[in-house]
Amino acid sequence: MKYEIVAQKLLLCVCLVTGYFLVLFSPINYYGIFSTILLLLTFGGGIFANHLLNNSWRKDNGDYPSVSIIVPAKNEEKLIYETIKKCAIVNYPKEKLEIIIVDDGSNDNTWREIKRATRDFSRTVEIKAFSFGLNKGKREALAHGIRQSHGEIIVTADSDTFLGKESLHYLIRPFQDERVAGVTGHTYVRNRDKNLLTKMQTGLYFYAYRVVRSFEAMFGTVLCLPGTLSAFRKTCILQVLDEWQSARPFIGEDRHLTYLMLRQGYKTVYVKDAECETIVPETLRVYLSQQIRWAKGYLIETFRGCQYMFKRHPIIAFSYYTQYLLTLYLPLAIIRIFILLLTISPYWWTYFTFVGIAFFAKALYSCHTSKDRSCWAMSMFLMMNLLMNAWRIPIALLTISEKTRWTRQS
Repeated sequence: MKYEIVAQKLLLCVCLVTGYFLVLFSPINYYGIFSTILLLLTFGGGIFANHLLNNSWRKDNGDYPSVSIIVPAKNEEKLIYETIKKCAIVNYPKEKLEIIIVDDGSNDNTWREIKRATRDFSRTVEIKAFSFGLNKGKREALAHGIRQSHGEIIVTADSDTFLGKESLHYLIRPFQDERVAGVTGHTYVRNRDKNLLTKMQTGLYFYAYRVVRSFEAMFGTVLCLPGTLSAFRKTCILQVLDEWQSARPFIGEDRHLTYLMLRQGYKTVYVKDAECETIVPETLRVYLSQQIRWAKGYLIETFRGCQYMFKRHPIIAFSYYTQYLLTLYLPLAIIRIFILLLTISPYWWTYFTFVGIAFFAKALYSCHTSKDRSCWAMSMFLMMNLLMNAWRIPIALLTISEKTRWTRQS
C-alpha cells in the first residue's frame, strides 16, 4: 500500500533526526549496546536450539500427507531441468506427490526445458506445467500454482533450488502439530567455492539458518519462510490467499505469507534436516542488486508485522522491534565509526570491540559448522558485507514504489 511506503520513508527521516543525538554524537554507545545484546541473545539461543533442544517432530509417525511442490520460474533455462529432476526423485510416496511448474513469461528456452523435464519424469510422478504469456511476478505464479494444486501440504521451491533426497520426509513432520502452519528447511550454497564472494554468502546462509532461524523456531515464530524451500498447510494458506495475492508492492512474498500465518496465531518452524541447495550471486553487481531487492521486501513486510508482532513471545517481540530499529540506524552507526576514528576519540574502540567480537563470532561459528577453514577471509568479508549493507535501507526506500515487483529470474 502506498501509505506503508510513505510511512517507511517518514520513519527513516525520524531515525535520521533522532540518530543525530542517540547515535552520532551520544557519549553512550547505545547502538553498540543494543546490537550486542541482540546478537548474544540470538547467537546463544540459536546454538542452544540447534544443538540441545529435542524436537518431537524428528520422529516419523508414518503419516504421509499429499504434497504439491510449486516452482515458479523465469529465464532459468540452464537450471530448471535439474530443479524439476530433484523434485521428481525425492524419497516420498509418488502417489501422494505432484509437481507444479509455472513459467512466469520467460523469454529464453525455459519453457522448452520444462516440457523436456515433464516428458522425462511424468511417468514416475504427476507434473503440471503452466506458462504465462507475459511476466506477472513471482507472487502471481505461486498463487496460480496454489490454486491448481491438490496437496494437503504446499511446498514452494525456487527455480534454482535442488531438493535433498530426504527433504520432504523431514519437512512434513512438524505438521503433526496442528498449530504449525509453515516449515522451512536448511539451504546450502552449491557454488560456495566459486570465489570469495560466494564463500562469504555461505557463511551468511549458515548463520541465517542454523543460528537465527533456530533461535526463532524455539518460540514457533520463524519470521521468514524463504522461497528456496518452505512448506505450508494448504488450509492455512487458503484463509489468506486473496489478501496475500492482492498485496502491493509485489515484493517480499515469502516474508508476507509468513507474517500472515503468524498473524493468524499459527506457529512457523525450522527443520535443519530438510536440506536443499541453491545458487548464490557470483558477482558483486548481482549480489548488491539482490540485497537491495531483499531490503525492499524486508522493509515493507517488517513494517506491516509491527502491527501484531507484539502478540508473540516477549523475547521474539523484543528481538523483532530492536532489529528493525537497528537496521534503520545502521548507516548512522557506520558514519560514527569513521567520525570517531578521524577525531581519535577515546570511544572509538567500543565500536570495534562490539562489532569485531560479534562478527568474528559469526564467522567462527559459520566456518565451524560448514567445515570451511577460511575463517579469516570469512571474517573480513562479513565486515565488508556490513559496510555494503549499511546503505541498502536508504537506497531501498528511495527506489521502492507501489509498482515494484519481484520475479524469479537469473
